[in-house]
Amino acid sequence: MPSTDAADLVTLIRVLERPDWAGIALTARGGGTGTNGQSLNRGVIVDLRRHMHRLLALNTTEGWADVEPGMVLDDLNARIRPSGWFVAPETSTSTRCTIGGMVSTDASGKGSRVYGKTSDNILGLELACAQGLLDSMAPAPDWARPMLIAAEAASRAGRAAFVARTPRLNRRFTGYDLERACPEQGGFDWWRLFPGAEGTLGPISRIRVRLRRIEAEKRLIIAGFHSFREALAAAAPLLAAQPTAVEVMDETVQAIAEDAGILDGLPAAVRAAPGKRLAYLFIEINGDDPAQVAARLMDCRAILAGLPGTGGLHVAADLAEIRALWAIRSAGVGLLGRVDGPGPAGEFCRGYGGAAPDRQMRQAPPCDRFPAERHAQDAQYQGLARAPPTSACPLHAHIGIVDQPGRALVRGTDPQAAAARRPSLDCRTRG
Repeated sequence: MPSTDAADLVTLIRVLERPDWAGIALTARGGGTGTNGQSLNRGVIVDLRRHMHRLLALNTTEGWADVEPGMVLDDLNARIRPSGWFVAPETSTSTRCTIGGMVSTDASGKGSRVYGKTSDNILGLELACAQGLLDSMAPAPDWARPMLIAAEAASRAGRAAFVARTPRLNRRFTGYDLERACPEQGGFDWWRLFPGAEGTLGPISRIRVRLRRIEAEKRLIIAGFHSFREALAAAAPLLAAQPTAVEVMDETVQAIAEDAGILDGLPAAVRAAPGKRLAYLFIEINGDDPAQVAARLMDCRAILAGLPGTGGLHVAADLAEIRALWAIRSAGVGLLGRVDGPGPAGEFCRGYGGAAPDRQMRQAPPCDRFPAERHAQDAQYQGLARAPPTSACPLHAHIGIVDQPGRALVRGTDPQAAAARRPSLDCRTRG
């Protein structure tokens, strides 16, 4: 039976379908952790984290769970952890981000280079419409068939251009995934359009997530580097050790976190000397075979020993310590919106630094690393360091900007920076 909250969503959309309400936008809100203003809008804002946050079903035999879109990732993992399963990816905002928000942004996170991003860990979903609930895991009702036929035709018409013009990055972030929704062999997986759609296709009432087995062995390496550039350059060679996750924190975020007392829990071996700054790599290695994990750990330490700019190393094996150290890294995300400066500052952009090869990224002057840096006095980076097979830029970053005195943060002189700053408003979410 559909939940009362899902039925309420149907009723809400049915009301908004009336001609006298047709101009009112409907926006679903999750945890509010999005950095692009996704849940900021006029009209009706549906607080799914407050009202739809339940675990509806758990199947540990087949490895899936059904959840409402407002369930927080850490809450879900805490509920299912005793069964030996977890849900990936583990975002830096996992203490407050919702599963629905992760779907809408196709969120990535710690371990995504192994487990994939959110769209790789979703098995289906349920959509609330004025006529009722549309479940991707059940035959489509009669009322939904004309809508799905029209959606497939539009998706098929745009598929070739989408595939041709979309960079072959392992994280395309947002947009309608016409490639997955319209397989070459035929058929239409309509629900594949929703991951990354930013809530523009309609409110989701239920999500089926794929469960992953918790590995028996886990190690975390924290490596200090004298500069962000040297930390970023270490990502590609470290892949030879097959890490589960590699994440970076630049020296500016480190300094802010140090001043805030957040780094007090770091081991002494990787603490910066007074008045000095360090960039950090957080490198996690997971597996079920102790010998293999030990060998990968040894390989990783050997690679780090041969890299320039290293400034300290710590290895954690205790699960409680590992969780505490990751919490330190995650806390840095929120600090990006709390930096001091003469103008407004905020964590406003999340995305790839571009499609330049990683070697060009490392060699480029600092002001060319991201378009935003050409408009800012300072910029801080914290994110996933990657070197994907496409040789695209290996950084996915949370970017915080400190405004220069006496002028707007972005005046529109750089289209990329202006687009990154501009939130999307008045976006109707009904399908």
